[in-house]
Amino acid sequence: MRTDDLPERDRFATWREVYGRVIHQVEIEPLGGSVFQADLTLRSMHGVAVASGVSSAARYQSTPPLIAQSTDSIGLPIVLSGSGLIDQFGKETQVGPGETVVSSTVDPGSWSLPQGGAFTVLRVARELLAPLVPNLGSALGRRLPADTAALRLLVDYVKMFRTSELIDDPVLRHIVTTHIVDLAALAIGAGQDASEIAEQRGARAARLLTVKADIVENTGRFDMSIAALAVRHKLSPRHLHRLFEHEAVSLSEFVTDQRLSLTHRMLSDPRLAHLRISDIAFDAGFEDLSAFNRLFRKRFDGTPSEVRNRRRAAATSSGTPPFEVNPERIAT
Repeated sequence: MRTDDLPERDRFATWREVYGRVIHQVEIEPLGGSVFQADLTLRSMHGVAVASGVSSAARYQSTPPLIAQSTDSIGLPIVLSGSGLIDQFGKETQVGPGETVVSSTVDPGSWSLPQGGAFTVLRVARELLAPLVPNLGSALGRRLPADTAALRLLVDYVKMFRTSELIDDPVLRHIVTTHIVDLAALAIGAGQDASEIAEQRGARAARLLTVKADIVENTGRFDMSIAALAVRHKLSPRHLHRLFEHEAVSLSEFVTDQRLSLTHRMLSDPRLAHLRISDIAFDAGFEDLSAFNRLFRKRFDGTPSEVRNRRRAAATSSGTPPFEVNPERIAT
């Protein structure tokens, strides 16, 4: 949802009422005299709610009338860019990118973005966290720094969760919720037994998802060796391999599959018809052309040349006009 999608005349009043009071149970006050703008993605399921996006300078305040309408949840307003101020329990805390303060939705307080910025606000029902975090009440008001490992994993996991399509399968919804609750509990301070469970369940899933997303996004641009991935994700090579132990494919197989998929897309792209097949293979990370050809044929039931020729034949039969290649527009 975006403020730009609302009628300009009633834009802020509508946003304040619908998003602020009805959905999030907060009063919204623009800061700095600028026109208020926001672009948010909202997700909610099984006691977990996530609001992510960007906002111009504003203060979001929990007031007694709105608190009376709110569910009892633990809030983690995480600043992703810029800086924020979180004021609750008589204490004002300044937070920077990747930081948050453990908050309560049923106690008066506020959080502000004095210069605006990107953020994620996570709310988890207290009844879901209480069994995992001993003395949960004593954690309220605690600042969680950006280098908190579980918080970093939580931010990465929620980022992928919010950019994906809505999850309709109730089993998958339950799994995603469980992972988020586990990571939130670890970040706040889960008890020893709960930590072991959450580490094996939520933290493992989040690390695996983060590594896979890295491989998918950067297949053709970064070193995908085990050593490089391990350094990038602050894991040992052995730990990295173990993340894939219960997967259908190993880590090496997953990297290879992504490289093969990348070469197939490039060979099917008429804008890249001027590139040699060997150059495409090397750009995707293959160092041995004979091994590449063997793997490609097994994966796609055809040689790289056959795949490229089939694409050309399909374009010709459909009457697609020739594509004029402009090398300056081709991404490297």
